[in-house]
Amino acid sequence: MKTLLITIDNLSNTGGVSHYYYHLKKFWPTRDLVVLDDSDHRLLSKKFCLKWRKSFISISRELKKEKPEWLLVGQVLPLGNVAWVLSFIYRFKYCLIFHGMDLSLAFTGRKKFLSRLIINRANKIVCANNFTADRLRKINPHWAEKIGVINPGISPEDEQFVKPISSPNFKLLSIGRLVKRKGIDQAILALEILQNNFFDKPWWSGLTYTIAGTGPDEEYLKKIVAHVSENLQKKIIFTGQVSQQDKWQLLNNCSAFIMPARDISGDFEGFGIVYLEAGLCQKPVIAGLAGGVSDAVVDGETGFLLNPESLEDIARAIRVVAEDESLREKLGKFGQARAKTFFWNFQAEKFYQFLLK
Repeated sequence: MKTLLITIDNLSNTGGVSHYYYHLKKFWPTRDLVVLDDSDHRLLSKKFCLKWRKSFISISRELKKEKPEWLLVGQVLPLGNVAWVLSFIYRFKYCLIFHGMDLSLAFTGRKKFLSRLIINRANKIVCANNFTADRLRKINPHWAEKIGVINPGISPEDEQFVKPISSPNFKLLSIGRLVKRKGIDQAILALEILQNNFFDKPWWSGLTYTIAGTGPDEEYLKKIVAHVSENLQKKIIFTGQVSQQDKWQLLNNCSAFIMPARDISGDFEGFGIVYLEAGLCQKPVIAGLAGGVSDAVVDGETGFLLNPESLEDIARAIRVVAEDESLREKLGKFGQARAKTFFWNFQAEKFYQFLLK
């Protein structure tokens, strides 16, 4: 089944959506998935106000060359409108892919009418999480029969990096782009609550909180740290950007992973691959119940899903996993077993079979 994937993301990038399409291509069951991305500006022109016009030419050329049965559309806008027009000219079926924020943007202002046209004509719709799929069903219940959920996965090759280490001290870890929706500010403030109430407990004396990554809110987070007590400041470590090797080392060495992600005016976590990566390393996770996170984390089995706006809930979850090593081991084992069910060879096969239905 010849398939063409079009996306304005560059598959060589490390972002979540690029990660999704890169691995979909790599693990596609029949190896006949052709990708047309925006590397070398093949889809979006820098010269015109309507940047997507170049995509008509590039996609038409690829359709003539490859003659695919299916066109996978990585973004409903601006590529969905191109797929909609070309579907009247060429013989192919098209499948739209939604991750989360792209759906929010597609149904703002005057975009609503065009988005509905594109979705109505689509043969299939794949959502990267159940939260987004439910939102689509609410917009139009008639779309439900062509919607499928294919979560992001992790590469089976990542298993070679898994070498979990136990530490006598409790090591809390966050990894990701430093933006507000990740909830790292909430984790810092929750630690301040714990310090005020449990500073004399043995687990607190050895506690550290490592924050790995960079982003637009890095200075904002450092300002928060600057206003907590000096004792807590010494426990919080900013590493900056880390390599893949360093990322796995941090995950192996930590005691628990925390990212209490939240929804900020429609900006939410689509899934959270790092929750699975932490699980693969047998680490319990503390996550926010927002967006598509509940697809990645099973409350009480692989970690805790909690109200990301409640500092008390976050503090309670940290204290519970810090005090109970046997619970951390139990959650970590469940987390690893579940993470392995999300290997990309399984996810790509699910996607392929969904198209065949």
